[in-house]
Amino acid sequence: GLGNWVSGYLNASISRGVAETAASSIDSLISTSLRGLGPERPVGAETRANLDEVFLVGNDIESTRLLQIRIRDVDGRLIYESFGGIVTPNRPEAFEAALKGVTVSLVGDLQLQSIGPIAAAPLPVLQIYAPIHDRQTGEVFAVADLSYSAKSVIEIQQRAQLDVWAVVALTGLAVIA
Repeated sequence: GLGNWVSGYLNASISRGVAETAASSIDSLISTSLRGLGPERPVGAETRANLDEVFLVGNDIESTRLLQIRIRDVDGRLIYESFGGIVTPNRPEAFEAALKGVTVSLVGDLQLQSIGPIAAAPLPVLQIYAPIHDRQTGEVFAVADLSYSAKSVIEIQQRAQLDVWAVVALTGLAVIA
């Protein structure tokens, strides 16, 4: 029981730590570009080019590659989207939490759309709902739905689980002895 609890806690802590780091980076990179955008003032060519550049930079990182990004205003309307081919489920509870300033992270397999000869397949993804803050007031004015490759996060979680179970087994043997 203790091993399961510690293992679960470590898995959640690892994904939360990666998610909060990514959310903070995205927030600082794009908050100035997005302020004031909405249905009356859609994303212009310059803002779209800046957001595309942020996406490309995040996509070049080997360990946690940014696969897709969607940015929505507080009413849920799409402001920006990069095409990554990932079918993301609608998660209103995660969106609402991000609107309240809480970063939400979920690790799991999401479906990759079929593109040309490449068949649809599940892909391990770290999905992050990140609040985007106004730099002057601190209020949340948008939410970024980020899809990162979860390969390295899953590897770290598996190593942590092995370490936890090794410690639990050694502790159990010591108690028995």
